[in-house]
Amino acid sequence: MAGRPGSGAGLTTYLARHGQTEWNVAGRRQGRLDSPLTALGLEQARRNGRLLTRENIDAAFTSPLGRAHRRRRGPRRASGC
Repeated sequence: MAGRPGSGAGLTTYLARHGQTEWNVAGRRQGRLDSPLTALGLEQARRNGRLLTRENIDAAFTSPLGRAHRRRRGPRRASGC
């Protein structure tokens, strides 16, 4: 979020990790491979989405992997990005 000129406000950046995946539970490395979110991972993503809807977000960027991209639609849609 960019501040108004002269307001002294700066840029605020939020970083969020995808929720828990099946491979996280199994102790497997994922890298660029994709693994579905677990029930806990889906809840973690929903919780992040609820928190982010309270913010005035101007832009959202995400990985193209399903575990990140599918969940981005919720917060993005709710925030109007």
